[in-house]
Amino acid sequence: MVTKVNSSEEAVYTDSLYYFDHSFARHLLEFYKLEVPLKCELDGYGDYMQPLGANATPDFTSDTRNVSSVNEYFVLTRLKLYHHLKGSPFNIVIMNASQFFHLGTMREYLYHFCADDNLAKYTGFQQQTFCDCDSTSFFNHGCTIHSVFKAVATIGSLSVVEYCSFDQPVIIGDNCIVSHCSSASAGPNIVIPSNLFLHTIPVTLTKPMYVTLVFHIDDNVKATAIRQRGSDTATQLRFLGRSLSQTVVGSVADTKLFATDSFGELKCSLWHARLFAPKNSMDAALASALSLVNGEKVDFSPEESSELLSASEAIQKKDIRTMLDNMHRLYSAIMSGNIETLP
Repeated sequence: MVTKVNSSEEAVYTDSLYYFDHSFARHLLEFYKLEVPLKCELDGYGDYMQPLGANATPDFTSDTRNVSSVNEYFVLTRLKLYHHLKGSPFNIVIMNASQFFHLGTMREYLYHFCADDNLAKYTGFQQQTFCDCDSTSFFNHGCTIHSVFKAVATIGSLSVVEYCSFDQPVIIGDNCIVSHCSSASAGPNIVIPSNLFLHTIPVTLTKPMYVTLVFHIDDNVKATAIRQRGSDTATQLRFLGRSLSQTVVGSVADTKLFATDSFGELKCSLWHARLFAPKNSMDAALASALSLVNGEKVDFSPEESSELLSASEAIQKKDIRTMLDNMHRLYSAIMSGNIETLP
């Protein structure tokens, strides 16, 4: 948004975080009930925010240049949403002109959450928030949010752990993002090496299952390999600090290793690489992801690879209701436990 300052100087404000209250949430729920089942994907910045404020117009509804998934229902649903939300107020909290926080990469995310306190000063964010743990056996050098630690836990420097539950001892290295992971069975220590991103997603296949995505925080998930006749495309991509070809068993056809995008085009990138095995439990999904970290290869034999998912496919098949249910169970567990204030 561009606005005038002192009637002459222009200043540009960029969006960052957005919040809405219960009344607006009910307004969105009303729209959902009118349209259920939704036949396309809508998002906050691209769809919810554009109808807000006095100067909103419906022009954005037909602009699909920055939309990753478009189908025949998308533009019409956008237009309906515009008319449903039109007239809703829109307010901006303006920070100092010199303040800009960019959290677009994993290292930026970890820096602003763990190392630099400027973002926390503006937002009231705390590095230890709503966790159940024993302060005498909890060694936190990073940031923990809405999580349960029932045994000894060591969180490394510049690491973020959110919406997780660990029953057995856990050691998490430095520079990690660990999200929605769980290990509820008795067993040896869980060790998560440094510089990893781990995120568990409930997915709907023939039955409810879980997938834990894992990447090195410096993996370029957007980089696309160039397909060449007679060459191994996977050698061009790096996964977990090594060539992707070292993670798969034998020579695998690109059409088997990589998924297509929403337009049906084959995409040879880590985001579209079928590397992650759905499991019956969050524990098993986490163990499967850590086995990849420890060098286990992905078997693309027919009996093994029928349900391997890429990150893009896992996101498309995500079960939001199950994820929310898991978060609520964590909330109940934390509320009923003996929560101590962390230093």
